Amino acid sequence: MKGITKEKQEKITKKAELLDMWESLNKLEEFSGVKNNLWFYHPEYFIEHLNRINIAAGKICTVPIREDFIPKTLTSKRPGTKLTPSFLTIHSTANSKSTAQNERDWLVNPGNDRKASWHIAVDEKEAIVAIPLDEVAYHAGCAEGNAQSFSIEICESGNRTKVLQNAIEVTVYYLREYNWGTTKLRTHNLWTGKDCPQILLNSEQRKNQTETWEWFVAEVGKKL
Repeated sequence: MKGITKEKQEKITKKAELLDMWESLNKLEEFSGVKNNLWFYHPEYFIEHLNRINIAAGKICTVPIREDFIPKTLTSKRPGTKLTPSFLTIHSTANSKSTAQNERDWLVNPGNDRKASWHIAVDEKEAIVAIPLDEVAYHAGCAEGNAQSFSIEICESGNRTKVLQNAIEVTVYYLREYNWGTTKLRTHNLWTGKDCPQILLNSEQRKNQTETWEWFVAEVGKKL
């Protein structure tokens, strides 16, 4: 459809499928007992009800996630090497002012000549995917970590509590996508010894001393 983005068209199609489901269920006698529920009176309530179920099950991430891939021509950041990940590596940005969008913009900044990149960055408002998860990014500081894991960068700007809540939600979402448990989580520190994610590993960088790496893993585990 002209003037409608692919994402918008997918949402329209999905809504049409849910409406068809609602109409079909209303015709089945075995569902007559649930018609006293508000969500069954109208298709809009039905869609909202299903979304709540999916959110509770971790099938829908409550944090907005958008893809904004950097160009394939930027091979110092996106080499194009295929990746079949075995782990998810957690980082923090070590920048108290940058948002996920700032981090994405820095990847393509002509002044950035570092051979370093990441897959997902998350802040207090959203998560941005800059490199496809089936491609290598230069995030771990070693070939082994890059070849075995995709990465999440936790921004250090904004409301720290909200940022960490979002990071937990996004982590849960992707662990579920791969049917993984928390044993698949790694820190950048594990690969190279770097103090990263510093906001979870370094007491001087924490805003709340209870927010440790162990706490983060436990919170993720509660939601899986």
